[in-house]
Amino acid sequence: MTHIAQMSHDLGNEEALALQQIYENEEITPDALARQLGMTKTKVMRLIETLRHKHLIAVKRTYEELWLNLNTEGRRVMKYIWPEFVMSV
Repeated sequence: MTHIAQMSHDLGNEEALALQQIYENEEITPDALARQLGMTKTKVMRLIETLRHKHLIAVKRTYEELWLNLNTEGRRVMKYIWPEFVMSV
């Protein structure tokens, strides 16, 4: 099993949905992600930490807010999970 295949098997449903939303928005705040997923901000912050730990997202901190986007590894996993998404890695 390849590294990407293993990584995709290690994702829970909520993690995969969060990755999809981050991808679709290109860049998103935790508040907006929570609204789109119908989750509490606390739950989304835990998901963010898990995805960061798995090296799938990048978190950019500005003075007022956090911004989330997929990093290269996150885009590779998305391409493996949802090949119908046309993405450049």
